[in-house]
Amino acid sequence: MAQNRGGPFLILAIVLGLAAAAVVFLYLNQQSAANVTSRSTRPVVVAATDQPFGTKLERNMLKVVNYPKDSVPPNAYSSLDSVVGQTTKIFLASKEPVLASKLSMRFPVDEETTRRLKRVISAEQRPVRWWRRLLRRLRILSS
Repeated sequence: MAQNRGGPFLILAIVLGLAAAAVVFLYLNQQSAANVTSRSTRPVVVAATDQPFGTKLERNMLKVVNYPKDSVPPNAYSSLDSVVGQTTKIFLASKEPVLASKLSMRFPVDEETTRRLKRVISAEQRPVRWWRRLLRRLRILSS
């Protein structure tokens, strides 16, 4: 009768295969952890939910996430305070980075600014007065 001597070799092959798989798994885990910790990141403000154009942004509409430093879009904001209160010019999708080109510029218009502008811009250059003067002239000509 022929004896089956392959059993111990089969068990040894399975054990050695599992050991090799475990070593490879641990090595790859260690390499990916090293990549994550060595990769430098930068905070970027993104939209938390979809925002239609013309929306005045508030804190609850935004969140800050970390992007890899080489993947940060140009003109991206890094703090919420620099974005809150601005208005969107275009539709912002959820998790989309908030860029300067997607927001309208905000100017603080107070009484002092208005008074200074009135001093700089003469009455003839102000469009409302120009239109009023034109309408008066047209009324005089038509009567």
